[in-house]
Amino acid sequence: MKNHKVHLQYSNACYCHDKIWFVEGETNSLFSMVMPEMSVYFRGKIPFIEEEIKWAYAANIHCHYDSKLFFFPSNCRQIAIYDIKKEEIQILPILPMDNTGAYITAGIVQNEHYVWIFPYKLTQGIFRLDMDTLELERNIELDKALEDVEYICNYDNIIKISETEIAVLSGKDTIVGINIQEKKRIFTKCFDEKRDIWGMRYDGSNFWLLPYNSTDIYEWIPSEDRLVKYQLHEEEWIDGKGGTYTNMIFWNDQIIVLPCCLKYIMRVDKETRGIYKAVEYPEKFRFLNSLSQYPAFGAFDMIDSQKVLLHPLRGNMPLIYDMAKNRLEGKELVLGSEDIRGLKPFLEQQLQNRYKIIYETEIFGVEMLDLFIYSGMAGAEGSFEKRIGKNIYDILL
Repeated sequence: MKNHKVHLQYSNACYCHDKIWFVEGETNSLFSMVMPEMSVYFRGKIPFIEEEIKWAYAANIHCHYDSKLFFFPSNCRQIAIYDIKKEEIQILPILPMDNTGAYITAGIVQNEHYVWIFPYKLTQGIFRLDMDTLELERNIELDKALEDVEYICNYDNIIKISETEIAVLSGKDTIVGINIQEKKRIFTKCFDEKRDIWGMRYDGSNFWLLPYNSTDIYEWIPSEDRLVKYQLHEEEWIDGKGGTYTNMIFWNDQIIVLPCCLKYIMRVDKETRGIYKAVEYPEKFRFLNSLSQYPAFGAFDMIDSQKVLLHPLRGNMPLIYDMAKNRLEGKELVLGSEDIRGLKPFLEQQLQNRYKIIYETEIFGVEMLDLFIYSGMAGAEGSFEKRIGKNIYDILL
């Protein structure tokens, strides 16, 4: 049986042991991608200690240590740990200190075999995990150092400045610097609250601020305490305005900006202080209307000295961006039939409970139809009204 196209939804990935690893949001399933052929393999469902929910690891905040991958929760109460050598998934409970339903991770800081875990709401507690022993403990001293921080806006807004210093985006208008070893605050920088900052990135010297309700980008230069504004010159949206940007790539002298609702990947020109379209998409790349609630892009992984793998949340394929040649290439993800069978319960639910029929924009695409008919999954059980053939027949009439 031939392979079949899929549209996997995930918002971040981990490059480890020559593979890309990610947790798919709808199925809470772990996948690996082999480079450079970009073949994808189903590794297993994440086991849950509580009622299963979708997008338990929506932000896919992650890290790796030795032969283990660590995925931190954004809609559940557990850390998922995958042992690459043993090919086993285990879970580690992490309970929010404010007794809320789920621990929602905003970001992490890794230093050797320790990782510090920061929640969106600081009342849930900051934790430190020993990745050797898997001992998890609350870090009360860091809680106190950030006691006036109500929440951390969005994920990935915990920045590691050095081995001892980090920066946290407090709310939508303040950057707080912390010495993580001494557990004390080293600086606080407040901006005009009207800037509505939802993303903070760091180029090794300066901070870059991504507003939500603006197409501008700001560079804060701490050594001069100076704010520089960069303005967009080519405005084109996917399907209506919203958050403009999601992430930034700093490579040599280039600054690449990944879009949220903006249509194209952009570049920052520091001389003109402008933001311009960086590159055209490959001919077969397109955005999926059914996934309009998600950003265009989010995560990226450097796969060699000049190429970066871009992971789309609402596109039909990941893209490899050769920044030296300013060229994008894409390839749709493909699963083998054995991997598809591993997801059988989820696929049956999609057919029977959600749409009753496979649409082209559905997560697994109309190309899956022959697989269902071949395997006898469609209409194998249940009433005649639930059979896919009956639904197609009714629609055609």
